[in-house]
Amino acid sequence: MKTICLFATNYALLQILLFYNAKDCVFFCDNLVSDDIYLRLKKYSKCYRISNSLFGSIVNRFNIYKEVFFSTKECKRFLCQDHLLATNILWKKQYRSIPLDVLEDGTANYEYQLSDILEKSQKYNHLILGIDERVNNIYLSGYEEIPGFYDKNKVKKIDIHNLWLNCSPKKQEVILKVFGMDIINFDLYKGCNFCLITQCFSGAGYITESKQIEIYSNILKHYHQEQVIIKPHPNDYINYKMVFPRAKIFSKDVPFELFYYIFGHKIDKYITISSTSAYIIPKNRIDKYDFNGDNVDENNKKINETNINVT
Repeated sequence: MKTICLFATNYALLQILLFYNAKDCVFFCDNLVSDDIYLRLKKYSKCYRISNSLFGSIVNRFNIYKEVFFSTKECKRFLCQDHLLATNILWKKQYRSIPLDVLEDGTANYEYQLSDILEKSQKYNHLILGIDERVNNIYLSGYEEIPGFYDKNKVKKIDIHNLWLNCSPKKQEVILKVFGMDIINFDLYKGCNFCLITQCFSGAGYITESKQIEIYSNILKHYHQEQVIIKPHPNDYINYKMVFPRAKIFSKDVPFELFYYIFGHKIDKYITISSTSAYIIPKNRIDKYDFNGDNVDENNKKINETNINVT
């Protein structure tokens, strides 16, 4: 028995690898997944690239059909991020008997109104973000309140941290190897007591790249760069090594959740503006800032300068 997985983010891949053994899955990876991760994943299971071109969509359909109907292993379920155009295939009549589960898709599951989802679903042949009647289960971390339009009987609340802790050492090893964590020289990060979690404000068009650099420069004035690890958001393409040459830059291919499990006990404070990744961190280990570079509390109220954790 196998699970066919379609996904576009490293966080989604981490969820899949925590749910199932890689060898029991067939992976369809969007081009947003780096070649490095794709090639490492291929060492443990069969993998395909999802293509969004016209010819590519034909190839997608053929490969999924082949894996469902002409494989020695029976397909027991589909597991996907249903906002991918390639998932339209899974709503076809010939696949309807196979259960379909949907993975959390970051902030979209919590920020979008039902009207937003209905509008964004128009280019698909199904409703996205887990609200379609075809969906059996939707996995949500619940880092924010789960919207009321979700069917409570279908929502499966997941705890990524506990899933990691309950993995066998062998399974943890596979996950670390897929994300390249097994070849990291941890000695390079000795003495780093702080971690800046960046966000893709400029990439999303909210501010310019220069403004984003200015904001983080103002924030890091409160710290010695040599003691800071910068963990870029997956969609943040700023060259922070050029901006902060004395800080350590960590791979953005690694989901922050996995980074935290490995580095968590070594970092005193995590620095953020509003990163959703911070939901797994105890509040007393978070230094929160606003866009002016001012230290604020969880209600975004400015903290007196004398209380800032300056090193």
